[in-house]
Amino acid sequence: MAGIFKKFFKSGIKHGIRLVKDSDYRDYCRLLTLYEKFPRFSEKLLKAGKLKLIVPDLPSFLYSYHELFVDNIYKFESNKDTPVIVDIGANIGLSILYFKKLYPKAKITAYEADPYIFACLKQNLENNHAEGVVIENKAVWIQDTKLAFFSEKADSGRIETSPKTNSDTIEVDTVDVKKIVKKYSEIDLLKIDIEGAEHKVIPECSGLLGKVRHIFVEYHSVQNERQNLDEILNVLISAGFTVNIQSINHPQTPFVHKYEPHVFNMQLNIFGKK
Repeated sequence: MAGIFKKFFKSGIKHGIRLVKDSDYRDYCRLLTLYEKFPRFSEKLLKAGKLKLIVPDLPSFLYSYHELFVDNIYKFESNKDTPVIVDIGANIGLSILYFKKLYPKAKITAYEADPYIFACLKQNLENNHAEGVVIENKAVWIQDTKLAFFSEKADSGRIETSPKTNSDTIEVDTVDVKKIVKKYSEIDLLKIDIEGAEHKVIPECSGLLGKVRHIFVEYHSVQNERQNLDEILNVLISAGFTVNIQSINHPQTPFVHKYEPHVFNMQLNIFGKK
């Protein structure tokens, strides 16, 4: 029992020290106090540190803000002050704004498929005077075409290869991932967060990732469908990446945890570095 109290005591001290020293952590705690009880799809215009943001879904925003600005999961090192970053699945632009904080002169090209989220992305970049950024309202896929897309209006919009037609399914333009990667002589960071389509897109990049210095992939496993983690890892390792994997929102008892059919039953952050 004494050990438990000691652990909590140390945790409280660390929290207090971080509140004093870390402005991003302090601001996250303020945001959490204000908005943690808001339901999904609560839209808000808010201030986060020096950022002025349109947020279409407060719960997913709080999670992403903590990942990016408190945990710094996208932090990387470059010997240039103008690194080239390709952001596939940019959502409302938090990742772009984080990259601009890290490297203000970074050259960024970003893709976001959902028209509603894209409008938030565009406004957030304008509100925060983000320069040197090209944004495309397209999904990234294995060819240039049009596909059905589930518009969640938050952080989980996704391509539907076998969709059930409903009011949230729209048609979007896609761009071939091979065309994107081939544009560059070098990419300092390639970020891919496309809600399940990565198992199609990453294999298409096989043989093209030699020019990429850092890669981030959010991997999604779908209940009742074959897992493709082995294929993705093989592509990355064959390209010369050293891989680190972190689990997201994993259940404490995965042997007995019950999932609904066709939902994500596992999500991983995959980091590749050369």
